[in-house]
Amino acid sequence: MSKKEHLHHLASLLARHATFFRCPVCGGAMNMAGERSLSCTAGHLFDLSRDGYVHLLPNAKPGIVTAAKRNARAIWVVADLARSPFRDQAFDVVTNILSPSNYGEFRRLLKPNGMLAKVVPGPEYLREFRQFLYGERARRTKAAEHTAALFAKHFPGMKQRRVRYEAELEPHHLEAMLRMTPLSWQAAEEQVRGLLAHSSFRLTFDFYILWGKPFIG
Repeated sequence: MSKKEHLHHLASLLARHATFFRCPVCGGAMNMAGERSLSCTAGHLFDLSRDGYVHLLPNAKPGIVTAAKRNARAIWVVADLARSPFRDQAFDVVTNILSPSNYGEFRRLLKPNGMLAKVVPGPEYLREFRQFLYGERARRTKAAEHTAALFAKHFPGMKQRRVRYEAELEPHHLEAMLRMTPLSWQAAEEQVRGLLAHSSFRLTFDFYILWGKPFIG
């Protein structure tokens, strides 16, 4: 598929689902304006980028560019969870992965019988990074327990499952993973360079997956 065909496909996909969105500036309904833009009734305009995503925030990240280039079967959007640019009751499922929650927005976005799935780090998540950079052997579990309790308050009947596995990272994947996580942001540069000097690095991934439906009342 050529880049032109790729963008045409994405524009068609966006057009079919334009009514899912609401304007992040004024909250108005949105529709397609021209071939590659979303616009609200107040005239706020948001273009489908050449890389295949819609930018609905003042500042963007490299990850969205990579994701949009690699998967043309989804609409990729940069947006603010505190002011989500989607209409009420637009989705059957909302997935929240390793990021803060906004339960009011989750409930607004979900259909009456919709489901929220949330992924939070477990106590052994990236434990090798923690040990190498800070000498920490394991995380405390209270944060995950607090998150689960808050989730269950808003989404009763919550279920959960733990997923844990290890992966051997080659140098380019190791650097990408290290630069992604906040664990590297406050680490000493000498420690970071020492970690990146490994020809391979075995890393633990540990998650709790929570899911449930909202309390209606």
